[in-house]
Amino acid sequence: NLDGLTTVFSPGLSVETPFLLYGKFDSEKFDLELEGSIPGFHTQNIWVKNIFIGNKPVDDRYESKFRFGEIVLKNQMSLYNLTVDSKIAGNVLDNQISWSNFHGLTYSGTINTRSVFSENPVNGLPHIEMEGFPSKVFIADSVWEIAPFTATIDTSSIEINNFSFFNKNQKFAVNGSISEDKTQNLSLQLENIDLSHLGTYLGKEIPIKGIVKGSAGIFDFYGQKMVYSDIGINQFGFRDQLIGDVSLVNHWDNQNSNLNSEISISKNNRKSMNARGTFTP
Repeated sequence: NLDGLTTVFSPGLSVETPFLLYGKFDSEKFDLELEGSIPGFHTQNIWVKNIFIGNKPVDDRYESKFRFGEIVLKNQMSLYNLTVDSKIAGNVLDNQISWSNFHGLTYSGTINTRSVFSENPVNGLPHIEMEGFPSKVFIADSVWEIAPFTATIDTSSIEINNFSFFNKNQKFAVNGSISEDKTQNLSLQLENIDLSHLGTYLGKEIPIKGIVKGSAGIFDFYGQKMVYSDIGINQFGFRDQLIGDVSLVNHWDNQNSNLNSEISISKNNRKSMNARGTFTP
């Protein structure tokens, strides 16, 4: 029983027993082998079951595998057979994340990435170049795809290029960067997102409908964290009642250093509500 130990070092964490871990560490070769299994652990917000661990050097590379039989969140949503499989050779990390279920609707996917690690020549800190490969994700039997993308992580900046997650004409796209440079921004583009499918995807009833289009973003992330948006929801409905077409616009006023917001609702070509406001950080 590890409750006494976890109470001191990680309050709220409970590790199930008995578990088996074995391995060895060679300090001269910097080789670590660690394998075994744990029945599970849980906190107030998550329960992880049937954990398998396999880490060892193989030929000229290091292989690491973590497998989780089931991950249950506080809201009772579950993820099954999650596997994180990594292969490291030199300064290159190949990573595969996959999951699957055995229920009526299919929730599964495989995501592959490659990361190249180097040293920033200016400050000596780690620099990471990541490449994401084409991937497919099944959500309630619907096939969503991830297009090839790249990302760069360097000290305090993160740059994402051409990330898109799409299903037919529905798409989430992310581009831009988070940086100490206040002129840089990270943007999210939404195309034809059908809100009526959310209930099916999440496995519970969500009484809203409508088609979301538009964009949103953030800049000055390390400072005032300013958000801008231009988002519309066509034919927005709640509990079988048609509300109308909703528009939400936020834009930053450089001259006055404040955020201007406007929300409006139109139905049958008539504006039923319009509200404006200003936020000064």
